[in-house]
Amino acid sequence: VIGKLEVIIRLPMIFLKNTISIREKIQSLKDAIGRGILHFHKLYDRTNKQDIIVSFLALLELVKTRHVAVEQTSMFSEITIRKN
Repeated sequence: VIGKLEVIIRLPMIFLKNTISIREKIQSLKDAIGRGILHFHKLYDRTNKQDIIVSFLALLELVKTRHVAVEQTSMFSEITIRKN
């Protein structure tokens, strides 16, 4: 029965130009935060959604492990990162 069903949607084939692991991004963030207070928007390439997501996940991991503290004064405002 399934073999007779018509394909409704064809998913696009997407190839990623560069890949970076969360582990690599965590190390990059640790290196950067060692030099002082950072702003989150300076940690990623704004034109690359994958880099934004990986950077945010790496930041969450560093917050979870208490390597950094973050501050955001209001919703959608800049995220400030400092070493714990």
